[in-house]
Amino acid sequence: MQSDMQYMIVSALLALPLALLAVLVACAALRRARRSAAARPPPGPPGHWLLGNLLDLGDPTVDPHLDLKLMQWVKEYGPVISFTVPVVGRFVVAADPALARAAVLTKNFPKSPTYGALLPFIGRSSMLVAEGEEWRSKRRAFNPGFDPHFLKSCVALMCARTPPLLAACEAAAATGAPLPMHDAATEFTADVIARVGFGEDWAGTPMRADMLALQSECVRNQINPLRALLHLPARLKIWVLQRRLDAAIARVVRARAAELQRESPAVVAVATT
Repeated sequence: MQSDMQYMIVSALLALPLALLAVLVACAALRRARRSAAARPPPGPPGHWLLGNLLDLGDPTVDPHLDLKLMQWVKEYGPVISFTVPVVGRFVVAADPALARAAVLTKNFPKSPTYGALLPFIGRSSMLVAEGEEWRSKRRAFNPGFDPHFLKSCVALMCARTPPLLAACEAAAATGAPLPMHDAATEFTADVIARVGFGEDWAGTPMRADMLALQSECVRNQINPLRALLHLPARLKIWVLQRRLDAAIARVVRARAAELQRESPAVVAVATT
């Protein structure tokens, strides 16, 4: 009887470490499973093992706009999707307004590194690439430009720039030829910005042509980061366009400053100090 009791005690003592080890292993497996589930990216289109989804994005100069591709993926995979691009990594797209607002305003997540491809076009001081408090202060500074009263004062100016857009639409309708509305809307927007921001009429000028060409090259590099690294002719073209456009805008700004100084010397003196 005593030997049986000793045997049971020894067996229990031997089984206890094994039981503890089993519990630890189970906890570790559960923690790993939870961590894996939390790190699992949102659903999205299957990609190439090396190129990811780069080939799916296409060329923005000839293929449909990227937004159309993203809308197609959202319909297939849900309001939050992800895809990968070589060099850059994984992109997460939120098609839900509440999630987008939380990411941009509430959380103010860091900007995507792909914005670097737009620097020749928007500049390093642009609000689009600003972070943290710098972004907040610039956003507050730009808010008056979106005030309803100010926008109402621009309606007549916007209407004055619509005839070229309407003429392009009517010509396409008459001939049955396709009209790239994205390009037409971009040209219209550029004309309005030039008129509102600089008091200039850029329609049909080399300045507008350079601006649209530079935008196109930068967007292509943003979608395909490998192009920004390896396509030397594109890099040279961007370099030339950027300097030509910077010089043209600098002339416009100097002319506007001189005009304002003639009208209100004190205001310009304070603004330039």
